[in-house]
Amino acid sequence: MAGLLPTVIILGVYYTLCDTVLLCQVYYYRWKRQTRRHVVPVHIPGEVSEETCLISDSRSANPSGRPESSITRIFVRYLATVLFVSATGVAAYCISNWLPNDDTSPALPDTRLDWHIQVIGWTSATAYLGARLPQIVKNFKTRCEGLAPGLFVFSILGNMTYALSIIAASRDADYLIRNASWLAGSGLTIFLDILVLSQFFYYGFVSGQRGWIDGVPP
Repeated sequence: MAGLLPTVIILGVYYTLCDTVLLCQVYYYRWKRQTRRHVVPVHIPGEVSEETCLISDSRSANPSGRPESSITRIFVRYLATVLFVSATGVAAYCISNWLPNDDTSPALPDTRLDWHIQVIGWTSATAYLGARLPQIVKNFKTRCEGLAPGLFVFSILGNMTYALSIIAASRDADYLIRNASWLAGSGLTIFLDILVLSQFFYYGFVSGQRGWIDGVPP
């Protein structure tokens, strides 16, 4: 992996922990929602209390029907975040080069083809690509309600730089074939993430049938 083995291990552990936290959140809030269903509040028609909404329709506060967050504001916010993360990565790379290193000779990329590694790699790539399909199908049903586009923005950036790091190590045919599963898993996922972001902007800004930006109602 041309020195990328520590990065692969760190990313694998990081994604596993993040996905575990997300799954715990899903099942926790499902359980919390089911427990609330057993308590049915009693409302008396015409009764007004301190908790009664003064404006029944959220769009009444926004007569124009436009989202309060503009496209420009969202674009600038994510662009600033991406630039900050990229600058942090460049700074970390520079610091690692300044640290003393006894091994000055660059390691040659391994071009040996091991079918055990290939089976695991292509299985991982297939699962990684298949993970995006349920989200794409759900977006058609929910019109991307509650979707966090920042997740897919950084996923595109991370997969793009990861694929480029593999290609930058060597462009030898045998080396690229050996790492084809990792290139496919990261490269093809970029197109699926772009599709997810296209769904978000279509339902949020083009069709005008959703008043949710970043999962927060206007």
